[in-house]
Amino acid sequence: MPVPQQLVIERIRARCEELDERYAGYRKDLVGYLADVLSIERAAPYNVVQQVEAQLEAFGDLFHRKSAGGAES
Repeated sequence: MPVPQQLVIERIRARCEELDERYAGYRKDLVGYLADVLSIERAAPYNVVQQVEAQLEAFGDLFHRKSAGGAES
């Protein structure tokens, strides 16, 4: 039996709360990007890999900008 997506997102949110806050809003941003990836997978288009890669790249860019690695915070 498939698990409802909202339950999965709540579980992800709970686990993300256990992570270190690497910048202000890090956990919230991470949950948002992971929820987007779940939505992409749930919709099951033909280009899932490309869409997930784009989400991961976007989160990596956001992380770099907001963390110590980026010039602007």
